Amino acid sequence: DETGLTLEFDEEKSTQDILSKLYPLLSPNSQVYVSNLVQLQKEINNKKAAMDADYAEQTEVINEHLADQVARIVRSVRQLDLKKHPSVSETLDWARTLVLLGIDKVDAQTATETVNVLLKYRTDIDKAVKEFADNPDELVPEGV
Repeated sequence: DETGLTLEFDEEKSTQDILSKLYPLLSPNSQVYVSNLVQLQKEINNKKAAMDADYAEQTEVINEHLADQVARIVRSVRQLDLKKHPSVSETLDWARTLVLLGIDKVDAQTATETVNVLLKYRTDIDKAVKEFADNPDELVPEGV
């Protein structure tokens, strides 16, 4: 190679090891740029670790009955003629909301009061609320 420097890229070498060999070969402007990139990467890694830890702390446990009920209700809501059907993310947000509210069984009133977490458009919310009102027994299975 032209520089007389050979770098072996393997899993044993850290980015810092590689940069320490390249750094002296860079122009002063490039050194500043690389230093800024390294600092940015460290900040990103720290932020990601903090977010992962925060997410782990916020994870709520949903009981099996409520999870089954949420899945059945969302499945029935997805059968409606909506502008936007609830996504997996919106379904998880709704389930988490129910858990945080201390709800262990979804009845028509609970579904009506929280459906805005699941659906975003007013027309879709109105259709779902009508469905809950017309079929309240389908929200809570018999024997529950």
